[in-house]
Amino acid sequence: MAVGTTEATTVLTVAPWGGMGDRVQGGLEEILAEYQAIRPDIEFEVLAQIPTYEYLPRLMLMPEMPDILETHLGWFPELMAVGIPTPVPHTLQEQAISFFFQQPLQPLLYDGVLYGLPTEYQLYALGYNRRIFDELGFGGPPETWEELRELAAKGTRRTGDGVLERIGFRFSGLGWAGGGEGETHTFLALLWSNGGYYVNEAGRPGLDQPEALETLEFLVGMLREEIALADGWGGIPEGTTLMAVIPSWARNGFEVAMGADFANASTSLIPRGKAGFATTQYGWAFIVPRGAKNPEEAWKFLEWLTMREGSAGTTPTGRAMARLGSIPTNPHDLAMQEELGVHPFWRGFLDGLTFARPEPPYSNIFGRWKELGTALEPVLRLEIPPSQGLREAQERVTRALAEGLGQP
Repeated sequence: MAVGTTEATTVLTVAPWGGMGDRVQGGLEEILAEYQAIRPDIEFEVLAQIPTYEYLPRLMLMPEMPDILETHLGWFPELMAVGIPTPVPHTLQEQAISFFFQQPLQPLLYDGVLYGLPTEYQLYALGYNRRIFDELGFGGPPETWEELRELAAKGTRRTGDGVLERIGFRFSGLGWAGGGEGETHTFLALLWSNGGYYVNEAGRPGLDQPEALETLEFLVGMLREEIALADGWGGIPEGTTLMAVIPSWARNGFEVAMGADFANASTSLIPRGKAGFATTQYGWAFIVPRGAKNPEEAWKFLEWLTMREGSAGTTPTGRAMARLGSIPTNPHDLAMQEELGVHPFWRGFLDGLTFARPEPPYSNIFGRWKELGTALEPVLRLEIPPSQGLREAQERVTRALAEGLGQP
């Protein structure tokens, strides 16, 4: 690994992971070349991406840390527990707190100190095709669970032989036992909207509470009525799904699949239970780890990358994230991306900024996804009752939290 300085050239080592690691779609090499045109004394060595489920073990086995490390925000509790992230320099921290939306900064703040700068930001909304809604005479998207059930029932269509042509509602659930992020995030958005909690500030899971049971019974009820499927969020572009909980990065796939009909691709807030609207957020950030050879230059580059206007008017990160279908991390990029303000696909996600929250900041996030899925996937397969699945989920998540590497 080439690190350090040679004559007048500083070599920064970068270990990307998420969207920025996509050299073609994310434009990583283009962005690095743009910075080098400004700073010809800087060179970059881009390290290989670390496999997702091996991220933390591989990182801990590195002989020396890279200068810049991109990380999933769900890994931050473990990283903080072993002291890997360094604080953002004070003057840069003040700038960052005023520049970024509060939501993507939240997982990076510990005791009021910022430990990274956000890059990719994603959340969930209810997706649907406005044209099909109009054809069915629906006045607008559902806002409550009851409205969601009613529209799902009316929108489900079968042939005279009973063959399903269009399902009313789709959400991610099957396959969860393998450790699903989207499955967990969909369930949490609905749980929170019903006034329940996943893990409270004391570290206690709330899957044994009435709100959790109501949430799961609501989903199971629609599955039993055969007006919903728990097999993902596909089918909206093809017209075989009326509504689905979708992530913001679905945008590019929708455009390719729908062609001119993409003008009708729409989103709204995920319908709420007995409490307020909610959606689950997640994302990535760049950090400068302890042991970095060139921390000062690393922070200068990250300031330019995430907060300085680049050649396209947006920040370089904003340009990359627009290609990936990501929500901007800051008001500047939001204002510069014209489509976000006019296309109906973005409405539910932008409205969701007000209600978005991350998973609780506890370690062993992948372990929790798998344990929760192992307990609840049989419920969604209609093999066991919701109460049984939630009892097991409470036990499994409690154990997974105990096995984590530290507390927030």
